[in-house]
Amino acid sequence: MQPADIDSALSVAHGKTAPEEILNLPIPQQRKIRILDLAVYAIQYNFVKEDIDTKGYQQEVLAALNVRSKLGQPEKDLDADIPAP
Repeated sequence: MQPADIDSALSVAHGKTAPEEILNLPIPQQRKIRILDLAVYAIQYNFVKEDIDTKGYQQEVLAALNVRSKLGQPEKDLDADIPAP
């Protein structure tokens, strides 16, 4: 993942960027999928750390998942890019 993609995902996770704005980025769809997937994971992490309450978590994660669902399935298994330890 490119550093700009990580920044975009964290911006969504911290409520600085609306998830819908990711759809308008001039980047390939596969990168948008990875950004939104990371944003969802980061929102979940913030909830577990108790940085956001249940209501905030539900609103944020549902908004990100709603936009993510518009992009469909990734072309390949994204976990295949993760090297084994």
